[in-house]
Formats: sequence, structure tokens, C-alpha cells
Amino acid sequence: MKQQKLGTFIDQWTAYDHYPHYRKPLWYVWFCLLFFGIAALCIWVDPVRGWITALAFFVTAAFYFWTHRNGHETHEIKIYSEALVIQDKIIPFKDIAEYWFVYDVGVAVLNLEKRKKKAPKISLQMGDKTPDFFRAAFNKTALNENTEKKESLTDLWIRALKL
Repeated sequence: MKQQKLGTFIDQWTAYDHYPHYRKPLWYVWFCLLFFGIAALCIWVDPVRGWITALAFFVTAAFYFWTHRNGHETHEIKIYSEALVIQDKIIPFKDIAEYWFVYDVGVAVLNLEKRKKKAPKISLQMGDKTPDFFRAAFNKTALNENTEKKESLTDLWIRALKL
């Protein structure tokens, strides 16, 4: 029954949860100096309540490092004629409006835009696959590529700063 909903199997690939940036020790030094500097500036500007803002910066940094402590987990992603399967999560193609690529040195991401405007977009690491691999696979489905769509400025800064 599950196989009937998915349609025929087209292809598959293995990809990281998110791109695992290699950060040199200097990156960590600059990151810590930035946060310590901002915290010190907050306390210097307002010695009475500045520690609250400084604490917020430290909690933000700790949360960032906690959420990004891993990232080398891989996911098995399968393309069927009617759906995309990420691990055990089934995403029917009828819920996806279009797809586009961010493909450059150091980044290879497949973005899937859902039909519902409030639904979050799905970003999948392409692994060792090229856009032509996905175009060939998605040509066998009802998905259309949006060649006009580009990487958002926020995503560009996150990638550039290796966050």
C-alpha cells in the first residue's frame, strides 16, 4: 500500500543534515572575541542592566554551539514518481510547488518550495550529485524547476560566515 502511494522508484542519494563546515581554530577565537566584546560593551554602556544583555549573548552563543555540535548525520533520500522520502518522512509532490538549486563552490543545496505559503521550504544537501542528476530525476515527476530563484541574503551570510 505504501509503495502504491509513492509510485515507482526513480533514484536515491545520501546527504548530510546540513553542510558540515570545517572551521579553523582562528574562527572560534574570532567568534569568542566577538561575543566577549559585545558582552563587555553592553556592561560598559549600562553597568546596572548590561549584564542581562551580556547573558543573553552568552546564552545565544551556547545555544548555537549546542544545536550545531553535530551535523555530520546523513539522511537517505529517495525519489519516487509521486513523492520524496527523507528517512521515513514522506513528502508528496502535490504539496511541492517548485524546486531550485544553490550550486556553487562549497555549497550544493536542493531547495523545495511548498505550495502553502506559510509552510517552510525544504533544503536538502545534494551530496556528491549535480543539478543534472536532479533535473533528470524530476523530469519523471510533475515538479518544475524555477531558474529565477536565488539564494536569500540571510542564507548567503550564514554560508559565508560558516554558521
